[in-house]
Amino acid sequence: MNSITKRLLAGVAAAATLLSGMALTGSAMAADTAINTADVTADQTLTVKAADGVLAGKNLYAVKLASYSAAQTDGEYITGYDLADGGYATAVDTALNEAGISHATEYSASNPMVWVVQHLLDSSTSPYSGQLRDFLTKLANQQTIKGAFVDANKMIVAEDGNTATKSVPAGIYAVFDVAADTGDTVVSIPMLNGTTINGKTIAGKTLGEVDYKATNPTVDKKIVEGSERVDSNVAAIGDTITYELTTTIPNYTGYDQGYYLALNDTLSKGLTFGQITSVKVEGVDTEYKDNATFYAKTDLSDVSSADIYNGGKSFSILFAPTAGTDGKQTSDITKQADLFPVGKRITVQYTATLNANAVIGQDNNQAGNPNKVNLTYSRNPNGTEQGTTEDHAVKTYTGAFTLHKVGPDNQALAGAHFSVTKGGETVKFIKNADDTVYTVDPNGSVTEVVTPVSGTVEIKGLNGEYAVKETSSPLGATALPAFTVTVTVSKNDGSYTVTNTRDANQLVSAAAGDTITVKNVRNLLEMPKTGATWLAIYAVMAVLCGAGAFLLLRSKKNA
Repeated sequence: MNSITKRLLAGVAAAATLLSGMALTGSAMAADTAINTADVTADQTLTVKAADGVLAGKNLYAVKLASYSAAQTDGEYITGYDLADGGYATAVDTALNEAGISHATEYSASNPMVWVVQHLLDSSTSPYSGQLRDFLTKLANQQTIKGAFVDANKMIVAEDGNTATKSVPAGIYAVFDVAADTGDTVVSIPMLNGTTINGKTIAGKTLGEVDYKATNPTVDKKIVEGSERVDSNVAAIGDTITYELTTTIPNYTGYDQGYYLALNDTLSKGLTFGQITSVKVEGVDTEYKDNATFYAKTDLSDVSSADIYNGGKSFSILFAPTAGTDGKQTSDITKQADLFPVGKRITVQYTATLNANAVIGQDNNQAGNPNKVNLTYSRNPNGTEQGTTEDHAVKTYTGAFTLHKVGPDNQALAGAHFSVTKGGETVKFIKNADDTVYTVDPNGSVTEVVTPVSGTVEIKGLNGEYAVKETSSPLGATALPAFTVTVTVSKNDGSYTVTNTRDANQLVSAAAGDTITVKNVRNLLEMPKTGATWLAIYAVMAVLCGAGAFLLLRSKKNA
């Protein structure tokens, strides 16, 4: 045997590096024997392993960088082997140079993998950085390597979502996950390992297997309520809501062409964007709210999809913004690696206001006023393909009540005026064309609700307790009711209940559902006989009757 390789990919067995760690130290023992040449070159099984079914639909290609030309064994394990170039010497040499890896000694440009397996041994201590990872990143971008991705004979077929195998000539292989034109699943960084030789491996090491390794970015969204983070809440129109978006900085190792990372947020028509109030990175004291280097927010744009978001607005937050080739702003967190530590959490908070377009309860089967987010990210270290996570949505619910005005005969009464206050502040409205619907709007110009011919109006966008007072009656009545209405909205499904306190004269009553009925009367005789006014009349009459009896008795006594 000419030159037994003393060390093969030492210490890189960790799944995170996708390299099997193998180490051969010292010379072959005297008891070692040479493996037959036919057995050294015989086909072996190369396996890619994964979890959670992520291999389904993957395009995996095995590229042989070197062949075994000779090997030794102690009878159980491989104790040494020789390598011959697999036909990609130029690509390997170029990748080493582009990675800035010095290889001046004991190096042959015509058979560079011998030097690679002897010297690039840093993956066990730095799985996502170091010379070996830098080398593989540059190797993936070599044109001759990419040219192999069209060779169906190099494709590894997935038996199921967790295992893909291929019978290949024994040697050292780089395995590449090549993104398809469609699909959003992330792509693994390049993988490297040697096959077994005649079914034998190296003591304490694994040959013939690589672990599929890809970062699957996730995103979450919550509504902030004090110290709690919730998926739904209740509010009145005009209330400000704080939203919190979170994502973990993905592992962008190997993304030599840049890594795109952006949060995409969509507000439904019932929500008006306010402002970004906080942008933080876990473990970093600096707040990036006003840091244009860290992020850039795109202008709000109309939502065109015909769903519950229709008419709403969307925007994106691009992390590490940079100028794209088309002149538009894009994202590349590899250019600001110091600001984006892998595995750390990014938290963004912003505000929005529930507006007059808000959906009431579960109106039109559009439960609540949703607000969703997803994440767009680079998914192919060998290309520019991007993926998008599933949407994560939260909802805000609001309620309403119906005001029904009647006269003493219980017939509908038009022209009654009502003021509505909350916490001592006058509630403002906008109204529809036929004056039957009044919607809360802090910017509205309507300060009183006036009943139409039907006597019925719906007052929308409410949550909590409201003071309602009739300010003017079309009958000229002076006993004008004042009462409270409480709209209680469920944050679970948007259903709501309406309760009220009757006025002193009991001219206000709760009907079925969310309707409050208010009666007007023209004179005292039409007042409810159990009302405060009638009780006062009874008291006065009792006093008068008592006084009259006293005077009568006195006059008789004096007669």
